[in-house]
This record gives sequence, structure tokens and C-alpha cells, in this order.
Amino acid sequence: MADEQKQLMRQILLQQIEILLEANSTATLRRLLNEQRASVLAEIVELLDNEQRRIVFNVLNKPLSAEVLEKVDEATRSALFDILEDEELRSIISHLDADDAADVLLELPAEESAEILESLPPAESAEIKDLMRYSEDSAGGIMDPAVISVTEDATVAQAVNKIRAAEIDEDFYSVFVVDKNGKFLGDVRVRFLLTRPENTQINELIDPNTIHVVADD
Repeated sequence: MADEQKQLMRQILLQQIEILLEANSTATLRRLLNEQRASVLAEIVELLDNEQRRIVFNVLNKPLSAEVLEKVDEATRSALFDILEDEELRSIISHLDADDAADVLLELPAEESAEILESLPPAESAEIKDLMRYSEDSAGGIMDPAVISVTEDATVAQAVNKIRAAEIDEDFYSVFVVDKNGKFLGDVRVRFLLTRPENTQINELIDPNTIHVVADD
């Protein structure tokens, strides 16, 4: 019943959007669209023609446009690549997380992708390029680049200092531990770091049962 209700609500929303598009009611359309979730808008955009999509992206704010571009199916995204201006596409992609931006850029011709990367801040561009080196379906392509690792002989205090220095703006729950050759040994939960003496050796806290994969798997 819940699914049927959602489908009905989206059908009503689609009808409202089509009416506003037909009436050229830009201000009302802008308010309506920017109040919606990206996942809902992505489904709507997939049902519109290219002329309608062009108008929709004209009125969406850039962060929401970026989310919609990332969530639509590949065929729709390819059509959007054709109808969006180069500068507009650069602006939209700049609002994506690095991993999502990498996935989107991999679908563009190499020359166009390179131009967009060139327009981004150097640090952001470098991070996206690193992610693009892996295929989209490889382990490297789906791993979060915001990972903290320490060597097994580090102390709790050193691990905590490394976390603070990284200034990560998202939640994460563990620190990876590697040996002197960079081999992955396991991880340590952040909650353990916060409840153990600062001089505790990290290798005493390792969870050896952590599941891990090689980046080219």
C-alpha cells in the first residue's frame, strides 16, 4: 500500500511539473522542484523530454542538480551531458563528492572529462583523478578515500593526533592498521581509541577479523 501511495504521489508531482512547464510558470516551478528530494526528482527527470529537462535544470539549485545528475539512469545522464552547457556541467560536477564525480566523469569523452578536471581546484582534481584510475566496479572505485591508517607500532595518542590532523568532515568508525611494508593487518574502532590510555600500542587493539579487499579486485 505504501509503494502504491508513493507512486501516486510521484504521478501527481509529475503532472504538476508538466502543467507548470506548459504554462511557463518558472518561479512556481523553481519553488516546487527545489523542495523535492533528489531521488524523487531523478525519477521525474527520466520521464521528461530533453526540452523539459533543460528547463528543470535551469531552475534547480546547483547542489540539488548535482545529486539528480548522479542519481538518474545512464541513458538520461548521457542526454543531460548533451543538453547542459559546458560551464554549467563543470559547476554541477564541482558540487559532487569526489567518488560520485569520478563515476560521472568516466562516462564523458576523455577530452571533455580532462577539461572539467582542469577547471576544478588542484586538490579536488587530484583526488578525483586517483579515483578514476580504478574501474567503477573495482574495490578501489567504491572505497571511501577518507581513510586513516597507522602503523602497528603507533600509540593511541599518535592515532588520535592523525585523525585530528586529517580534518575529515564525515563520520567514520575505525582506523586501519598496517605493518612497516604497508600490509593491512586489521582495524581499530575509534571508540577503543577514546577509552584506552594514550600510550597503548595500536597492535594490542587490532580487530583481526576485518574484511578487506585488494583495490584491483
